[in-house]
This record gives sequence, C-alpha cells and structure tokens, in this order.
Amino acid sequence: MANVHFVGSVALDTPEEVFAAIGQHCAPYLKRVPDGEPGGRRLWISWQMPVLRANPSLAPVGEGLVPLKLADGVAPEQLHFGELGYYREARPSYEDFLRARDAGQIPPDVRFQVSLPTPLAVVMPFCRQPDAQQILPAYERAMLREVERICAAIPHHESRDSVGPLHRNDPVGRSSADDAAV
Repeated sequence: MANVHFVGSVALDTPEEVFAAIGQHCAPYLKRVPDGEPGGRRLWISWQMPVLRANPSLAPVGEGLVPLKLADGVAPEQLHFGELGYYREARPSYEDFLRARDAGQIPPDVRFQVSLPTPLAVVMPFCRQPDAQQILPAYERAMLREVERICAAIPHHESRDSVGPLHRNDPVGRSSADDAAV
C-alpha cells in the first residue's frame, strides 16, 4: 500500500481543520501527520525573520528587513539565540492531534509529525555571506535546544519528524528506508 507524506504546510487555518481534513481524505494512507503550520507559520521559514531581527547581535544590511549580518563589534562566538518558537508551537499542536485521534479523525497508529527546517534553510536566505556561515552555528544550537524540548514533551512513540522518530541522541531522526519521505 502506498503512503501519503505531508511535508508540513497545509493551506488550512488551524491544526484542528488540518487533522480533520487529512484524516477524512487520507486516513488509510497515513503514517504520520503534521499540524499544517497554520497562522504565522504558514509561509514556512518566514516566521523566523522576526526572531533573527530581534537578536541584538545581528544588524540589517542597508534599509531593508533582510539581509542581516553580524552587528559591528560582535564576534560569532558571542552570538546566542533564545527560543525559536518551534517547541512553543509543537506542544499545543500535539494536544490538538491527540484530541483528533481520540475523536477518531485520525487512525490510532498514526504519529504526530513535527516539521522543522534545517538551520541552513533559515539562516542562508536571511543573512548575507560570509556572516551567514558565522551565524549558522548559534542558530543550529538553538534549534537543537528546540528539538530537545520537543522530545521531552512529546513521547517518542508518538512523535516523528519528516524523516523518522525524534530521538534525543539523534535529532535528525534517522529511520528505516520504508519510513523515509519519498
């Protein structure tokens, strides 16, 4: 049997709508389901632009919102990002997922999918070179903290990223070939 894989964004307004629609139309073909990245997350990584711009160690290049660079006098090792927002979004979406599954909208063996971009995918479009390469390690550390918090909040047997199970010791979430996204 073929499976359906949703990468992340679904053009609906709430996780509840996403779970109901996906469950109604794709239930027999699901292994995992994301929350659809509703609201401000609808445009994939664009919701990270304010996170980057709010960091006092980064500064705009010119008058536009982007690109960003390291602020004058800031060494790359001084750069730190706090919360990126992925955990904050994943936790309530997981609760919505459980309610949808408990209501029979999603089959009982389907897992909750947390869709995360690579740090490279966020930093490169919004930061200029060569600064982007220096900004990347700090953003990556922040993303790994987000993954750690997600792993602590969502039971391993319930969670998947778009590649496989979320593991504390393997934040990439490697899985078997039959689970891989095609």
